Amino acid sequence: MQFSQIFPNVDLKTDVVKSIVRENENLATYRLVGTLNRENLSEEMLKNMYDSIYKSSLKFNYTAFDFIYRINYTIDKETGLLQEGKASISKK
Repeated sequence: MQFSQIFPNVDLKTDVVKSIVRENENLATYRLVGTLNRENLSEEMLKNMYDSIYKSSLKFNYTAFDFIYRINYTIDKETGLLQEGKASISKK
């Protein structure tokens, strides 16, 4: 679960898929992709919050909200230690 920085006090639940990107005898690289689970998220509530917080300064109407994150990380298979990691988060 994530907390939204755009919408105060809104918990964002994500569905995460883990896959292996590449592997050799020493290293394994994995990818995690988290997408927004909209099951308990009210678009009407988000629109109302957007209108009250942002609309007057941004001058655009609310259209939709989305949240996706991607994490790539490489693990040393012998030690289990993280060798490299990258994360990106997109909120739009």
